[in-house]
Amino acid sequence: MKKIFKVNFMVLLIAIFGILLTKQVNAVTVNYGKITNGTCTVTVTFEQDITNTSWTDWTKNGKTATKQMSSGEIAYLSVTNSENVTEEAIIAVPIEAQVGDIIDLSKTGVKNLSIANSDIATIDGLKVTAKKAGETTLKGTVQFEGNTKESNLEWKFTVTSDSNQDSGSGSDSGEDSGSGSGDQGNSTVSRNFSSIRISSSM
Repeated sequence: MKKIFKVNFMVLLIAIFGILLTKQVNAVTVNYGKITNGTCTVTVTFEQDITNTSWTDWTKNGKTATKQMSSGEIAYLSVTNSENVTEEAIIAVPIEAQVGDIIDLSKTGVKNLSIANSDIATIDGLKVTAKKAGETTLKGTVQFEGNTKESNLEWKFTVTSDSNQDSGSGSDSGEDSGSGSGDQGNSTVSRNFSSIRISSSM
């Protein structure tokens, strides 16, 4: 009986020790602003202050980081403190399209692309074709540069039939608008999105 107790006690100690060594990961809050001219303001809020980072293209203020990002763009942010607690954010900027648009995600490195409602849009490889007005969700996985595991992605995908709405065909750096592709006689626009990986340790 004593031998069994000692073995169980050792197992318990090993389990506790393993938990102490395991890096704790906390999720953070990601907010997306209104998409205008193909971009929106992304605000990421951590539980701890952001210090000693190399995020030169993000505006940092205490616990928040903001950046103007393109529709469909993806990014990864992480902060680790001295107690080995990591906060990480997976960013997938919502996509707004018009009926007939073809969204090309081949430059993101995404895999396992799927859509919640195939009536609104269909998938062919890594190209998403908007079929009718509505809102659905795109999902996929990607391994950001420097990471050892894949991350789950989820885009809010909105399709409108209003030809006067800005579909975001204009873009900032890091996105190829692909405006030269497609027949000019229809509304089909092919857009390519690039992936970004930014991470830091505190």
